[in-house]
Amino acid sequence: MNTAYRSPPTPQLGFDFLLAGPGEAYVNKPGVHAQMDFDCQIPSGSSVGDALARMVVQDRALGLGITNWKVLIDSAINTGHVELYVSEGISQGLRKPGLRFGPIACMPDIGPEYVKRYLMSKQLAKAAKKTDPVKSGRISAGGTMKVECILSAELILFTLYDVRKSVGAITLVPTDLPMSSADTVNDAAVQREYLATRLERELPELGDLNVLAAAALQSLDLALKAVEK
Repeated sequence: MNTAYRSPPTPQLGFDFLLAGPGEAYVNKPGVHAQMDFDCQIPSGSSVGDALARMVVQDRALGLGITNWKVLIDSAINTGHVELYVSEGISQGLRKPGLRFGPIACMPDIGPEYVKRYLMSKQLAKAAKKTDPVKSGRISAGGTMKVECILSAELILFTLYDVRKSVGAITLVPTDLPMSSADTVNDAAVQREYLATRLERELPELGDLNVLAAAALQSLDLALKAVEK
């Protein structure tokens, strides 16, 4: 009696890359300014980068084909497109500084926040590679108070001085700093409010908290610019 042997069934490969159904992916190509509703819910505990990585886009501007929004934005930034601009209505696009248009004319609502966080992380990584700590220098914060910002790859340190004496410090993780889905100019108010709240909680006796918070933001801006020197 002959024993029949059966080959085990070939396992079927499953692909869950395309998370959107046919026709639901946004088509990114030069000249596209049409509004569309992006599904950009951010699951609890996820970052904007994680959320963008779950959103499918068909790219025809940078030649990436079917990909996700995180990969598309990363590719645009890494080829020099680092400036946000209002492309149509309130939609934010991404372009090279000095150009009128860019390869991405319309991003999901959370796209601009991701761009700003990604660019800051690149600057902090550069700061960490420098031999000497990147500092802003001491910025006047009203009266005899001054604030200085020091950058590292993972932390932003604000040290407060009264005349020349250090009177306290606030350390924050870059992801703690609030950023909006609008242009960078619109972030100043929410970031100043956040820093004033931190000062009120940790160093309430140091004077005008709003003035100190504004000086801290100025020192952060100067420190980030110093990275490029």
